[in-house]
Amino acid sequence: MAGDDHAPSENILALDEIALSAPERTYTRQHKVADVINLALIGTRDQVETAFHRANWVGSDHFSKRAFFSQFYAVLNDSSYVRAPMMPMLVDERLPDMTFQKSLNSFSKRDHLRIWHSEQTFNGSPIWVAAATHDVGASLSVRRQRFVHHIEADIDEERAKIIRDLRLAGCVESVHLATRPDLPHHTSNATGEAVSTDGEMAVVHLKDCPSDTRPTPPQNIQAHSGNRVFRYLRGQILTFRSDIWRANIIYGLYDLGRIMITANSHRSVTTSSASPSTVANGTPPTSIP
Repeated sequence: MAGDDHAPSENILALDEIALSAPERTYTRQHKVADVINLALIGTRDQVETAFHRANWVGSDHFSKRAFFSQFYAVLNDSSYVRAPMMPMLVDERLPDMTFQKSLNSFSKRDHLRIWHSEQTFNGSPIWVAAATHDVGASLSVRRQRFVHHIEADIDEERAKIIRDLRLAGCVESVHLATRPDLPHHTSNATGEAVSTDGEMAVVHLKDCPSDTRPTPPQNIQAHSGNRVFRYLRGQILTFRSDIWRANIIYGLYDLGRIMITANSHRSVTTSSASPSTVANGTPPTSIP
């Protein structure tokens, strides 16, 4: 791996052991095999959180009605939702201790990872394992009743991006790529999408980040009843619903039938109103050419 922060040679065996003893995959709540665990972080929780925040990564919201409509608004407006919720994944039956993501100005595209605390330590420092993927698309799943993201198959690129971001933030002491010979190089995730990897785990030893006075990244504006965002969202949803409905072939047939019935009714009324004139004069009304 490029860079001048390689792990000291005397620690290589210990770092390799971290990768070999770490879980290889995450699981869904339905116990389906999900993402590959491709990162290990050495450092305190504060060091981990500070490193990602300094690299302009943010956390994720919990699933809720508000989060759903925020996602829906982002889809309709072709905008990002920087704290979009993540599907729950498990390691040893535990949900992540931390989640981080970086939006790419679109709801369908983002970098993100889930992090779990490990029981292992390295020279007295805590170890965290993480699964990182890059989202390239999103769709509304009727079965799951939520939006589902689709990932880039090459998860090694996402692993490298995270390391670059943490390095640029000045929070990396060393990086070691540990081989896991038993991990398949080609597999799939819980939704059946292809996953490819070289099988290595990046073990990133963090350090205290340099002092920084940059402002905190902006958070998403939440939509409350009555404000401009809420009114715009409501208008967009109504327009979207109207467009979908009016583009539907069933509606088209219904609308054609309605027009024909209305025209026929109008013709009947016209004929009926003309009848008294015919009886009174004994001749039909004169037609206008």
